[in-house]
Amino acid sequence: HRDLHSFPTRCSSDLKDRMIEEFHLPANALMHEKSIVRSILALSPILGEIASQGVKERLFSTEHPLEAMQILLVSGQILFDSSMFTWTPCEMEQKINGFIEAMEAVLGAEKGTFEPMKQILAAGSGCILQESESRRAE
Repeated sequence: HRDLHSFPTRCSSDLKDRMIEEFHLPANALMHEKSIVRSILALSPILGEIASQGVKERLFSTEHPLEAMQILLVSGQILFDSSMFTWTPCEMEQKINGFIEAMEAVLGAEKGTFEPMKQILAAGSGCILQESESRRAE
């Protein structure tokens, strides 16, 4: 027998889209806000541990790995929330580039450490990034 959960269906995709749309309605703003807080509280300890490991391995340089990750989670959740901001593709590219630079600064990471995250953030936002100067030179 086939595992029905192993492949997406049009119906489940439509339902997911409708649920997300409903979730972002002004009447559901409090529920949306609470979900953001929950996700930050749930992810912070996990990402804080990852940041701590990065400090131990000398990939990051911060005295406050948990708080650094909380700052990044909060700012990322808000900045990239399409119900709060409607960025043009050009603006979104700038936000992604700025966010990556901020990640490196907050965590004390070497420039370029989070370059691969650009494509992940772009995919999540529906943005198509221009190839960066540093990547073109390679």
